[in-house]
Amino acid sequence: DNLHIPVGFEFAPEGVYVSQGTNLVLLTDTNGDDKADKKEIIFSGFDDHDTHHVISAFCADPSGAIYMAEGVFLRTDVETAYGPVRGTNGGFYRYDPRIKKLERVSQIPIPNPWGIAFDEWGQDFFAETSGPDVLWMMPGMMQPTYGKYSPKARNLIEDDHRVRPTSGLEFLHSRHFPDEVQGDMLIANAIGFLGMKQHQMMEDGTGYDSKHRQDLFVSDDKNFRPVDMEVAPDGSLYFIDWHNVLIGHMQHNARDPLRDHQHGRVYRVTYPSRPLVEPAQVDGASIETLLDNLKLPEYRTRYRSRRALRAMDKSIVISALEKWVKDLDETNPR
Repeated sequence: DNLHIPVGFEFAPEGVYVSQGTNLVLLTDTNGDDKADKKEIIFSGFDDHDTHHVISAFCADPSGAIYMAEGVFLRTDVETAYGPVRGTNGGFYRYDPRIKKLERVSQIPIPNPWGIAFDEWGQDFFAETSGPDVLWMMPGMMQPTYGKYSPKARNLIEDDHRVRPTSGLEFLHSRHFPDEVQGDMLIANAIGFLGMKQHQMMEDGTGYDSKHRQDLFVSDDKNFRPVDMEVAPDGSLYFIDWHNVLIGHMQHNARDPLRDHQHGRVYRVTYPSRPLVEPAQVDGASIETLLDNLKLPEYRTRYRSRRALRAMDKSIVISALEKWVKDLDETNPR
C-alpha cells in the first residue's frame, strides 16, 4: 500500500528493495504476516521528472548487489556516505546492501534500458528500448565522468528482428525445455511486435553475438503488452502482460479514462512433452543444500540460493564453502 509508481523491486534477506519515484526504499515485514510494516528510504535524489525512465529493471549480480537501470533525460544526484553519486542521460547503478554503497557503473549513450539479465557466468546484458538493441554491458562499465558517455558495445540483435520497444530480458536455463535452447536469450516487446523473441547466444571473439531462433509467441490482441519474465522454480516460464489500450506518456493524457487499471495478467509457459523440474529447496535449506544448489542447471535456482546464503552467518558460510570447494570434481568443465 501507499507506493507511488513502483517500477523496480528485488527480494533480499533484509526485506524488499523498491523503486518509488525519487527514492530507493526498503520494505520490511517484521512480524511474518507477509505485509510490510516498516518502510525505510535508503537513498533519495534519483531523478523522477519523467516517471517512465526512473530506476527500474532490478536484477542482482552474482555477488548479491542490485543493478538498476535509468533512462534518458534524467539528472540524478544522490548523497551517500561515500560521497555523491550522479548520473545523466541513461545508464546503470549498482547498490551493494552489505556496505550500503551505491555506484554508477555505466554511463553510455542510450535512451531507456528496460531489462537487465546476467548469463550463467555472471556477464551482464541489457535491453535498450528505442534502438531497439540488446547490448553486453561490460564494455561500458568504467568510472564515468558526469555528463560524458563511456563507449557503447555493439548491438547483438539481427536487423530483421529489431523490434521496439523491448520490455524485459531473461536467459533460458531450465531442464523443462529442450537441451538445444539452454542459454537462449528471451526479449519481450510491447508495441511494434506484441510478443517475445528467442535468440541463441554465442561467444564471438572477446564479445558475444546472437542468432534469432524463433518468435516464442506473438499476439493479435492489440492491448497485449508483455513486459517481464522469469524462469520459475519448477522450470516453467512466467511473464507479465501489462495489457493496456494506452501505452504512451506523451501521446495521451495521464488521466485518460482509457488507461486500464483492471486487466493485467500473468502467463505461464510450459513444454508439455517434458516433465517439470522438481523445485530445489531454498527457503529453510541448510548451507550445504544451498551450496549444492549451485551445481543445478537452472540459473534462477542458483540466483535464489545465493540470495538465501546472504542471510546466513558469514563465518559459517565461508567454512562450509571451503569444504564444498575442496570436494568439487576438478575434471568437471563447469
